[in-house]
Amino acid sequence: MHRNRGAYRNKAPTYAFRALNVFIFAYILNRAKAQKKNPWKEEIFTDTRDYQEAMARAK
Repeated sequence: MHRNRGAYRNKAPTYAFRALNVFIFAYILNRAKAQKKNPWKEEIFTDTRDYQEAMARAK
């Protein structure tokens, strides 16, 4: 009777990941606004230690 039951079982992880993506996007936009940068044209996280270490390794 219910062969495709697994496909509709639990959508909570999907909603949680969507909510997390919205939160992360809002954080990036908030950080860009504070730095007065355009996030589509300029790097936002260049002042972080991790970014600087990664760029040093890339050279």
